[in-house]
Amino acid sequence: MSPVSNLPGHMERALTAGTARRAIPAPPRTGDPQVDAVVAWLFELGATVVSVGHGRDPRSRASAARFVEAWRGLGRLDEREAFARDVDAVVDWPATAASWLRPAQRLVAGAPDAWVVADTPASWAPMARRLRLSTSWAPARTVCFPALATPALPELAGHDATEGLRGVGTDGTRWQFTDGALAWHATPTGEEGGP
Repeated sequence: MSPVSNLPGHMERALTAGTARRAIPAPPRTGDPQVDAVVAWLFELGATVVSVGHGRDPRSRASAARFVEAWRGLGRLDEREAFARDVDAVVDWPATAASWLRPAQRLVAGAPDAWVVADTPASWAPMARRLRLSTSWAPARTVCFPALATPALPELAGHDATEGLRGVGTDGTRWQFTDGALAWHATPTGEEGGP
């Protein structure tokens, strides 16, 4: 088995084609602490192509739109990069549905390197369950906006759908679900995060 065979689609193709991973310059700041923090998480995950999912409430739509604009605007930060940053799909879903299967399949269809989610806990929980049940989606490769930073999320969505899920606070601080618990992390500047 190739050492890169467990990487997401676009990254595996780039590495298999003989391009080596090199240090990439830090992305420029957008001035939006939430978007900047989401972008930083994605850089740490090595993501180039992402899919974005969001609920239909105004705040989730706005967060997703701000992120998409910023991510597409990054392009290639270094000529050695095999791919420019891009968004494979932008998918929305209703708060209530019969199964959420169609939006779940659209969110994972292009084999993105990572996912970005903006939603409310009540709307995201059934979508996350559907993603885990029916697709190759991985919560540990998903970065979320602040509304999902609630300790009740594992109970709402299920442990399988939240383990490793990560995101940002309203001020750009970071959080992640580990062993069913929401943990706030120190930011790159060393400040402790929290709601």
